[in-house]
Amino acid sequence: MTEKTFKPLPLGNEDFAYIIQNGGYYIDKTSYIKKVFTNLSPVILFTRPRRFGKTLLMDMFATYLTIGEDGSDNREFKEKIFEGLEILKDKEFTDKYMGQFPVIFISLKSAYGETFEQAYDALARIVVWLFSDYDFLLDSKNLSKD
Repeated sequence: MTEKTFKPLPLGNEDFAYIIQNGGYYIDKTSYIKKVFTNLSPVILFTRPRRFGKTLLMDMFATYLTIGEDGSDNREFKEKIFEGLEILKDKEFTDKYMGQFPVIFISLKSAYGETFEQAYDALARIVVWLFSDYDFLLDSKNLSKD
């Protein structure tokens, strides 16, 4: 009798690249990326119950779309991460969108407090931390000073 081996379940882990790199179980939702860019609606709402992978889905989007700090598309890294997933089957779409955007991805789950002021401060810390990753854009010729 052969023993079955299963991929590890990424319980509580919302880091897409980490899950893929460590052989975790992942249901391919990469086709959502193309749906977002080909949808004519100005707003797209992803509704899922709690603990159904909304943050992981958004992290997958960010991993695919984010431009590198050096301004590169990190193509080799991204192709390795997305290898075997649906989105890479569309080379034209991948060439146009993979690693081409500065993505702002905010999770509000740690923005809480017992008072409004504490929650506001927690949110402000998240925003400051998030934008510190994009200091390199201050030198970009594609952005206005404002």
